[in-house]
Amino acid sequence: MRENSQTKRTLNLPDPPSTGRKKPIGLGIASGLIASLCCIGPLFIVLMGFASLPFALSLSQYSPFFLGLSAAFMVSAILIHLKRKSKACKINLFTKEGLRREKYFIATAIIVMLTVYGLSVYVITPTFAPIVYGMFSPAASPTSTSGEVNPRGLHQLSLKIGGMYCPSCGYVIWYTLNQKDGVIEVKISLSKEEGTVIYDPAEISGEEIVHVIESLGYNAKILADKPIED
Repeated sequence: MRENSQTKRTLNLPDPPSTGRKKPIGLGIASGLIASLCCIGPLFIVLMGFASLPFALSLSQYSPFFLGLSAAFMVSAILIHLKRKSKACKINLFTKEGLRREKYFIATAIIVMLTVYGLSVYVITPTFAPIVYGMFSPAASPTSTSGEVNPRGLHQLSLKIGGMYCPSCGYVIWYTLNQKDGVIEVKISLSKEEGTVIYDPAEISGEEIVHVIESLGYNAKILADKPIED
């Protein structure tokens, strides 16, 4: 009888009510958008006319901050969810068994967050950034040339650039360098973490170009700096 009574009490343990699919999905979407603000934020700001293009692009250098903010938001929301549900159901969900019971909520939120972040950074931004930034900048894109240029006396600077997390990082470097006198052409490769700058050494030096990039919060190292042969 004692064993049956104990089994009955175990079976009668209150089961947490269903959270529903919307809450973890909403949490994942919100976290993913926060994490990708450094990329989609500048696009939205420029399109809505809230600020200038240089200010909008400056947000890209704060990518680690937005990633950390997103993680803190996700963890805090999950902890609040577990606390409220533990109180409502009068059970402790802050245990291995409790976390197992809430695995759908946690897994769904994380998967949705990673999906939203990936789409925002690697699909939406690369697709729309050239269009949006091209409307408000003097050149067409970070990989475009500046037209017919006489290469006599010009230098080609090859750079290794660190700290770029998304396409907006490349755009802020490209845009800023294009505003400098003596810079003829700028190309940025996010995947290779490299950049190529064609410049006039009579107006600007390779070291000054590196300083400009580093002033934006990125790391830059000169790989090669040589004159362009006719």
